[in-house]
Amino acid sequence: MNSYVRFNIMEKYKIVQYMNYVESNMKEQRNMEQWEYKTIYTDAKGFFGGKVNFSEFEEELNKLGAQGWELVSSVPSAQSYGSTRWIISIFKRKRGF
Repeated sequence: MNSYVRFNIMEKYKIVQYMNYVESNMKEQRNMEQWEYKTIYTDAKGFFGGKVNFSEFEEELNKLGAQGWELVSSVPSAQSYGSTRWIISIFKRKRGF
């Protein structure tokens, strides 16, 4: 076999290996779970903020949970002098739920 033919065989082999690699990665991506996200802002009432109606907040969380939403994070958002103005809640669920 001359060196040109051997080179072509090696190049074809590398191309086939690369195509197999790409195909396996595409299969993995198709099998990955897809998520959607939702952000809820809960008002902390009161003149200076910081007053949350916990029964309403819990009711909203349970309602979203029944729809398949999972609470990922919940953080307070401060206004002046550190009082809470909003509670920001981030949810996720599998796409197509």
